Amino acid sequence: MDLPLLLAAISPPHHVSGEDLALRFGVSRAMVWKAVQALRGEGLGIHGEIQGYHLVDPVGFGPATLAWRLQRPVRFFS
Repeated sequence: MDLPLLLAAISPPHHVSGEDLALRFGVSRAMVWKAVQALRGEGLGIHGEIQGYHLVDPVGFGPATLAWRLQRPVRFFS
């Protein structure tokens, strides 16, 4: 699953359900949940509510966050 595209999909003002995200990306809802957890692990504030997932705190750092901010692929070495 492309995490920067997921971030773009849930960025304000969007609220997107896990089911809609799963259909959009061709994955299971469980895979969407795992991807959201990975983004939260980078420090991003993502709420999951009745309306769907949405980004509430864009402050974070990691490969997906950096690629999303730069709008290009990023190679991240630990």
